[in-house]
Formats: sequence, structure tokens, C-alpha cells
Amino acid sequence: IPTTLRGDYMDEIAQLNEWRRNENDQALQMFFYCSTLLSFLFGDLQLAEEHCNRISTAYEERPPTWFPFIIFLKGLVSLAISGANANANAASRRARRQGDAAVKQLEQWADAGCINVKHMLHILMAEQASLDSSGIHSESVKTAWDRAIDSAQRAGSLAHQGLAYELAGVYFRHMEQDYSAKSYLSRARAIYREWGCDAKIALMHSRYSDTLEPVSDALSVSSGRSYERMSFKRTGLY
Repeated sequence: IPTTLRGDYMDEIAQLNEWRRNENDQALQMFFYCSTLLSFLFGDLQLAEEHCNRISTAYEERPPTWFPFIIFLKGLVSLAISGANANANAASRRARRQGDAAVKQLEQWADAGCINVKHMLHILMAEQASLDSSGIHSESVKTAWDRAIDSAQRAGSLAHQGLAYELAGVYFRHMEQDYSAKSYLSRARAIYREWGCDAKIALMHSRYSDTLEPVSDALSVSSGRSYERMSFKRTGLY
């Protein structure tokens, strides 16, 4: 799983040492954001949580333009951690509170007229609905995911569309709604392909091989491709 930023254009260890020597806090913050995002996309919640906690949410007069993306990512990680813990222990409850706080923050910005946060808000709200379903499929959860997907499409974000389709597909898979799981996960794969994220598609083939619709050899992702070569184009995630 490619959760280490090392390849042709980046050596994580060397860059971190340099940025720390030069006290380049802005570069360090961007690194922890990108690492958290990468870790979340590839299912390493432990690393995602560790690096997410190192992303600063402090600002002086007004939040910077990319601040909603930080809050969204923190909400995603928190809700995922809450859902990953089968027992409602202290860590799970704390993560859920943090996820709910992220939703409230995005709601405030959306209510204030910040339209570019709505699709992120809808994705987090759909995740909340999934967690609150108590293992019983509800049409209201499907409605929440469809709204999130439509909202991401209207915002023009391939990354958020793919993410919403995948998270919805995972929910349906967990609920043993096989037809919906196959439909949503296969659509997520198609969007990730358009996004250019070959490594993510390869992981999906490995993780959801029993659920994804078959693809032709011409469209399948070669298992021999290097993760270092993966492309994140037109992300809309930062």
C-alpha cells in the first residue's frame, strides 16, 4: 500500500528532515495533509489518524481558503475510526464526537453561503447516516449517499465523486446489498480511472474482487504497475 511519499519526485524522509531544519511549517503542514489523505484512501487508518492529529487548525483572523478541506479530511478520518471500532469504547466515542464536530463546522460555513463546502458536508452526513444505521439497511442512507454523489458531481470534483461512490459501495457491501454494492463500487472504479489513480484501482481489484463488475483486459489495471508512478490529477482535495 503506497502510504509513503517516496518516488521519482519525493523522498519523504529527506524532505521532512530538511523542512524541520529550516522550520518550514507550511511545507510540513502540507505534507501531513497529503499523507493523511493518501493513508485514508489506501486504508491505513492508524497512520491517517497519526498524521491528521498533526495538522493544525489554528488561524489568526479568518480561515484560509483550503481550511474546509482540512476539516473535511479530519471528519472523514474520525468517522472512519469510529466505524472501525465494533465496540463503542472511549476511542470510538471520541472519534465520533470529532467527526460530528467537523460536520457542524461545515454546516456553519454552508449556511453562511460557502457553496464549495456543500458536497463535502453531504459526504460526511452520509457517513453519519451509515454509522447510525445500526446494521440495518435503510433507504434514507441510500438517499444520503445519492445526494452526496450528486453534490460532488455538481462541484466538479472527480476525487470526491469517486470517494462518495466507494464509501457508499462499502456500506452496501457491509449490508449485503450485493447489487447496489457492485454498482456503486464499479462506478467508483471508473471515476478513479478518470482521475488517473491507477494504484487505487489496483487496490480496489484486490479488496473488492468478489464485488466489482468484470472489466475487459484493455481497461484492467496491470498488477505490475509501480505505485510510485500513480497520478493524482484534478483532485479537488486541496
